[in-house]
Amino acid sequence: MDYVAFLSWKTNKADAGSIYAGAGPIGGRFSPSCIREHFVSSANMNKKKSSSQYNLTNSNGVTWQDIDAANLSITFTAPGDGTVLVEGNADLWTEKAGFNQDIGISVAGGAFPTTAGQPEAWKESGGFAGTFSPNAAFVSDVLSVSGSTSYTVKLQWKTNKGGTSKVHAGAGPIGGKFSPTGLTIEFLSATPVTKVSTLQYHLTASDGQTWEAVDAFNLIASLTPSSDCTAWIGFGADLWTAKAGFNQDFGVGVGDGTFPTLANQPEGWKESGGFAGTFSPNAAYGLTPVNLVAGDTYTFALMWKTNKNDPNGTIYAGAGPIGLNYSPTRLTVIPIGC
Repeated sequence: MDYVAFLSWKTNKADAGSIYAGAGPIGGRFSPSCIREHFVSSANMNKKKSSSQYNLTNSNGVTWQDIDAANLSITFTAPGDGTVLVEGNADLWTEKAGFNQDIGISVAGGAFPTTAGQPEAWKESGGFAGTFSPNAAFVSDVLSVSGSTSYTVKLQWKTNKGGTSKVHAGAGPIGGKFSPTGLTIEFLSATPVTKVSTLQYHLTASDGQTWEAVDAFNLIASLTPSSDCTAWIGFGADLWTAKAGFNQDFGVGVGDGTFPTLANQPEGWKESGGFAGTFSPNAAYGLTPVNLVAGDTYTFALMWKTNKNDPNGTIYAGAGPIGLNYSPTRLTVIPIGC
């Protein structure tokens, strides 16, 4: 049977004005809109999805709680030694300004959790300055698992600090259903190349034109495919600004004999909002495909800048911290047929 998947959109209520997809432009090109399709055996994937709306009242800002222990939790036995890609998403928002929303993926079983009481990956969604404004937060991680070992993966959340607060997951509703909160686990047939950092980064006095490496040591990866193939590049960070009026551009640059496609520009990029609100992290995530040629060595690097000249301001990647670790900034290259 043939299936067609496509992106569609609307406003959340009647609007005589216009909405837009695509930020920029840079070099005549707007930030990419993307949809990913690939066939995955049901034996290699587990997923849970809920169209309920969830509420968390007066979180102490420290303790992670299950969003829905019954419907947003997956227990699985790894089919063999290998790697799993875990992903979670939710529309997060607050009723009270001054509180951000943290979303995480916890894992139990085998060598997990890495740190007791803490998720393996997490993101902080902004709500510090704005109420009733859902942020489409996305969190992912790549984990090594052992065959025949049982693991339990859960979506969890908390606020970024304690106090009298009420945060929510799920926007809408439409037809009685709220926007889906989801958890997905995929056992990968090919080992991805992944780089992650729990440092906090800052960029001061960006000229709004020049892309700079976020971390030229820890957030750069390489791949030499043995056959012509496609690689999907995922990149994510909690981006925020200390000064209103400036957004954060975030992308991935690719280098070899044929890249970059456009000189001094990333292959894929996203613009994260900070124009009206400060200290409100946006759980930015981008995804872009690239075609690779057998035998060539490719480098992939996270890059960033402001959306316009900002001689006196600073933007940041990484929220928190929790303990000594800020929310992870991640680069993942998933080879398909390489």
